[in-house]
Amino acid sequence: MGAIAAYLREKHWPVSAFYTSNVEQYLFQSGTFGAFAANVAALPADSSSTIIRSWFIRGGGFPSAAPGHLSTQQLHPFAKFLALTRQPEFLNAMFGYGSLLDDADDMVPALTPNP
Repeated sequence: MGAIAAYLREKHWPVSAFYTSNVEQYLFQSGTFGAFAANVAALPADSSSTIIRSWFIRGGGFPSAAPGHLSTQQLHPFAKFLALTRQPEFLNAMFGYGSLLDDADDMVPALTPNP
């Protein structure tokens, strides 16, 4: 991802959207989330840059999940992600992925379900 960040910086192109799916869950489980967060921090961003995440509900729920659905997509501002992941206590937390869920006030559903 470093080469991509360098190329985008050279062109003066900020990232508008970065789709992660649910890869962060696996990065936390393998202990490599810190390196991923550092790579994301290297990407050029502006105030509108957004991370798109997929949350898969397993035994719980997510505030904006549509009833009966097993997943939801969320939009998360880059700035908030970077602020959160720069905190040592976040990266050292056993349930750091959950901390992103706890921060749901700053996320919005990517799609609004039909009633």
